[in-house]
Amino acid sequence: MKKVLSISLFTLLLVFGFAQQAKAEGEIEIYPYDKIECLQALDTCTNYKVGDSYWDLTYNGFNYNFVNGAVRYASEFSDDNLDGNIDPLDGEMAAIGWNGFSGLIINNTANEVVIDTTNARVDITTVVHRTYVYFDENGALAMLEDHYLNPTYLHNDGTAEAPDWRLATEAEITAYEAEVTAETIAKGDLSAAGTMFESVRIKLDDVDTDGYIAEPVGHLVWEMAGVDKGVLTDPEDWSVVVAGDPNLVTLPAGWSVMTIGTLDRNNTNSKSMDFLAGLVEAMVDPATEDAMIVYVDQPAW
Repeated sequence: MKKVLSISLFTLLLVFGFAQQAKAEGEIEIYPYDKIECLQALDTCTNYKVGDSYWDLTYNGFNYNFVNGAVRYASEFSDDNLDGNIDPLDGEMAAIGWNGFSGLIINNTANEVVIDTTNARVDITTVVHRTYVYFDENGALAMLEDHYLNPTYLHNDGTAEAPDWRLATEAEITAYEAEVTAETIAKGDLSAAGTMFESVRIKLDDVDTDGYIAEPVGHLVWEMAGVDKGVLTDPEDWSVVVAGDPNLVTLPAGWSVMTIGTLDRNNTNSKSMDFLAGLVEAMVDPATEDAMIVYVDQPAW
């Protein structure tokens, strides 16, 4: 029997979530090392026998199988120092099981949870996970943060002082690539017309006319690209997408975040790479079905 997380927060809080529903047929399965025997910890696994958490995430044609110890629940966090945040280095949340693979943090409480960090989120996953994929209480992909893996063409309709970033159009991409080819700009630089090719933070927004707000993210940092923290000393000024310090991880009630591990983003598994490459497009497409975050019941033993 399978249980599904992508339902109302009320139901989630009552039964720790989970109405019965089978995963759709035809999904592309993502296994550790692309080997189901490693997920099942069988002796035929020629890599590490990582085992199964029995949690799956189904989205945009893929089904990701989380390995043993990959899933953590906010209900088990403990704010021991009463500072209002969860501090991984102080032992206020369990460590991830196999940090080379992706993890899942589920806020199965009625309150917002903020996870603190002193080292750009390394302490949250023990080795840095460079892409964070947030799903809301209904399973919609609500926000994505990537500071390394899949650069995106972005265009600024605003000014340098008051940016208004969106996904670039095909015409803007063509014009940008022409400048790169002509060596007017280097790949990744901002064009005179306001287009660039950079890592992205993007969040759905009902108020913005684009349906989302976005910004380029600096390479291997969580601040917006171009932020000089020596000048802009207030973390409130380091992002136009999230409020406060963008290094922190904030999960509203009922939300979950998938953090992408090294072995899912280093080209060793083409299926996980394809899953990641399609996230931005799927996120802004209203026809994309919400994710199912599913736990497979295990018999008592």
